Amino acid sequence: MASRIKSFFIWLFIGLLAALIVPCILFPLALASRSSLARRWFYKTSSWFCLCILKIVGIRLIISGPRELLQQQPAIIIMNHASSLDIPLLEALMAGAPFVWLSKVSYQKIPIGGTILQRMHVSVDRLHASNAAKSIALFAQKAQQFQAHMLIFPEGARFTDGKLHPFKAGFALAEELTKRPVLPITVKDLHLILPKHGLLIDSSDKTIKIIIGNLLRRDSNESREAFVQRVHSTCASMLSKAI
Repeated sequence: MASRIKSFFIWLFIGLLAALIVPCILFPLALASRSSLARRWFYKTSSWFCLCILKIVGIRLIISGPRELLQQQPAIIIMNHASSLDIPLLEALMAGAPFVWLSKVSYQKIPIGGTILQRMHVSVDRLHASNAAKSIALFAQKAQQFQAHMLIFPEGARFTDGKLHPFKAGFALAEELTKRPVLPITVKDLHLILPKHGLLIDSSDKTIKIIIGNLLRRDSNESREAFVQRVHSTCASMLSKAI
């Protein structure tokens, strides 16, 4: 019962904060996204908002690796995906650095949030290969236009077991279009705090371990499939070290 009450108040505080920040600040800034100043304040506000969510949930973080890379040249940033908290976690890590998400097309149906996604990010229809390829091309175009990092969950969905699952090749196609390096990030045990489809939040006695890897560049003679596998192996090795 105590965990239910605690979760209720956590969601209440998050909802109240979102009701203030999303329509009153992020939405107008997204509508003005042609302005570099508006985009800069959008990224700062969004990262701050997501950091507040983590504080409300009560997550304790241990971050290792070259975090300064997030504030340097735009890269294709990938992270394993196991919880609804993955999105605010990664945005909080960005600390105001420009970023463009590749997200599910179904998110466009969210009131206000769907408009923000259309203006600031790119949606992908994973069920149709031709549409997915067009989305990734638009993803690359917008990221280059905004001079922003590209954020992708390469597994394509959330998983409840905390294990690393096979990667889809979208990030490799983005690399072909932009020639940007891939920056891998792994997070361990976040699914224990808020699992897929779960509402109960349990952050007691849990520390989330995040490892930021080194930049990975594709070799000139390396196939797309081989590059995807090499990046996956790197992430698997990183995740195994987060003990």
